[in-house]
Amino acid sequence: HLETPCGIAEMATGMYETEIKDVSSLPFAFIRGVKTKAEMFEDTDMMRGEETEFAGIAEDDSSKSIYVFPGTHSKIIHTDNQGRISSFSTEFTGELIEVISKNSILKSSIDMSCTEFCEEYLIRGYKYATEKGLNSALFKVRVLANLFEGTKEQVYSFFIGVVLSAEINNIIKTQKENVVIVGKHPLCIATEMLLKACSNKNVIRLFDERSSRAAVYGMIKIYETNL
Repeated sequence: HLETPCGIAEMATGMYETEIKDVSSLPFAFIRGVKTKAEMFEDTDMMRGEETEFAGIAEDDSSKSIYVFPGTHSKIIHTDNQGRISSFSTEFTGELIEVISKNSILKSSIDMSCTEFCEEYLIRGYKYATEKGLNSALFKVRVLANLFEGTKEQVYSFFIGVVLSAEINNIIKTQKENVVIVGKHPLCIATEMLLKACSNKNVIRLFDERSSRAAVYGMIKIYETNL
């Protein structure tokens, strides 16, 4: 892994080529991941892949924003005044949702086939978890489903709001006012809805062709920097 601060130039310098003749006569270019420079494990983080996505969507004014990549392991990327990755945090969001919705007492309460969010209950889940904590808020998902007969959209939305609460609060605490959310994943939509409703951040969600292929664009941009 390359250490932060790390931008496209550093990624290009850290890239290396090798031959795997059993696979192809063409050389393979490997792009290293990125890690934060810290001595204590509490202050250390790492990524492998999201750095190329960042490179794919980064613009000249990247220093003015923080970048959020929701997913299995969501990333919140901070930039320095040169637009390089200065620090970042990894959130266990997507994997936590998967484990709880399929392997806990809540599996009979949450319908993960839902495709729409009920904004009211998404916000209620976020606020309750912020005030009372994750453990208490998760059980309220069951209460909403069983005792109050919440609709599947209401229960699903409340649950997602609960799980996203810490991540949303980490984003809100940042000093930069611009937040760029990348992707079409349902968590992208939920993150956008919560930030717009519960913060004063300027929220931009990228879900065009370029953002959907950000890793490819990023790898090309990094490779071409060395040409």
